[in-house]
Amino acid sequence: FRMDLEADKVARMIEDPKQEDIDKRKRKKRKRNKCLNPEAEMVQNKFFNTKTFVSEYFPGAPTTEEIRENNKALRKNVGALTEKLTSLLSSAPSSGKNLYSESMESDGILYPPQSSFTITDISDLDRLGSENKYDIILMDPPWTNKHIKRIKNNSIGYNMVENEVLEDMELGNIMTEDAVVLVWVTNKERHRESVRRMFSKWGVSMAASWYWVKVTVYGELICDFSEAKQPYEVCFIGTKNPAMIEDIPDNLLMISVPSGIHSHKPPLNDLLKLVLETSSRFPAWDKVENLELFGRNLQPGWRTIGNQSCLMNFVTNC
Repeated sequence: FRMDLEADKVARMIEDPKQEDIDKRKRKKRKRNKCLNPEAEMVQNKFFNTKTFVSEYFPGAPTTEEIRENNKALRKNVGALTEKLTSLLSSAPSSGKNLYSESMESDGILYPPQSSFTITDISDLDRLGSENKYDIILMDPPWTNKHIKRIKNNSIGYNMVENEVLEDMELGNIMTEDAVVLVWVTNKERHRESVRRMFSKWGVSMAASWYWVKVTVYGELICDFSEAKQPYEVCFIGTKNPAMIEDIPDNLLMISVPSGIHSHKPPLNDLLKLVLETSSRFPAWDKVENLELFGRNLQPGWRTIGNQSCLMNFVTNC
């Protein structure tokens, strides 16, 4: 679905073509006064250059009624689901694993193949020790957001964590020599600078930036590119081995429909396999050890650590 204000604007333009002309003039005026930053302009250009390709995977066009409805029924159902899942978390085991190549259910939790989890706070990560080394570490930290602080948010999500707390995490000792580290980060520069400090502390070199462009089921942007709001999120990729940088493509675009669940990122396992299994420096894919921090759902072949790590794997009739 789109942002609600964006959905209303699109519906009005369809119902009244004159409104589109008015909006175009407004956008031209704003463009004269403010320009996109270089990153947003690059992402915008790359996205529009793929429109023909995108239309093959997201065919058709929405009706005015669909635009105005804006998936309200789904969002209502997601609210009920998240409330149910949250209530189940208190009775979940503190850890669990599936060593088999098939999915299994245990303690009301559906485990993907060769997955495991530990429920713990990031402040207790040191207790996990450094005997396990990981080839890939993925993080989606709950960055602080003033807007979110001003509204009551009942969706699934971690409590926001200050940058200083995140920077205090010591992960360098659990990385292999060729480890790849991925961190989802917002468009706020202070958060991005925080990731750069983390990488420096862990002995990780910046390798690339990947961009997740969010579209509707018809391939339309969830909002326009602008100086204030962007229809994409960023993932910084770093590596312990600077020689690995040439194996990781930069400015890569991922285009997909976002989940109805707040802050739920697209799974990156298949994309990482496609990128890294061709590297002569990286281990064979079936030998790779994967770790996700702040995760909320288990993935095949991954260990997930956080205080909500199995939350979206509960089996429920809700």
